[in-house]
Amino acid sequence: MNYIEKNLPNGEFIVMKARFSWGRLIIIILISIILLIVGGYTDMFMPMFAVSTLLIIITILRILSTELILTNKKIIGKTGFFNVKCTEAYLEKIDSITVVEHLSAFKILFGYSSHRSTNATLIIRIGFKPMCFFSITNAIEFKNLVQNYTDLKKGQATGSLGNISGAVRTNKNCQNCSFVNPSESTFCIKCGYKL
Repeated sequence: MNYIEKNLPNGEFIVMKARFSWGRLIIIILISIILLIVGGYTDMFMPMFAVSTLLIIITILRILSTELILTNKKIIGKTGFFNVKCTEAYLEKIDSITVVEHLSAFKILFGYSSHRSTNATLIIRIGFKPMCFFSITNAIEFKNLVQNYTDLKKGQATGSLGNISGAVRTNKNCQNCSFVNPSESTFCIKCGYKL
């Protein structure tokens, strides 16, 4: 059980968790290898080794200590390992949610297109305050589900998330109210019944 799950209030349940990419770590490892090669040709091998090791450890801690969760009432984001910072945004207060895909030009040049983002930044804006989360693998699905859930909260949804969202691949029907829920949901979005 993670930090956010332990601190959820009664009546609030998790709809979806964002998954973070380990691609950042691969980039840091490549930079570390370059530093070690450069350091091997000079007298700076040990300092370069120390810097490389520190970069890898910091990156691993950042990836493992970052959480982003959509609940039935809000989005909760947690960052930090030693100094934990938890940010919450109620669904009704969200002004916009933006996905910034990385390496989009590379995908276009080589004909790779996908409706599913492999590495993206998710920016959630509440007034003038943005919440930014980097290297999310399911950012588009998360964005679509947040928008659909926000529409449902505001009473603008048509009654079925499967009809609204193109990113949700499979659905679960609620046995209590027959509402169509995304496959990531453990509870019904409409009535809160356990799926």
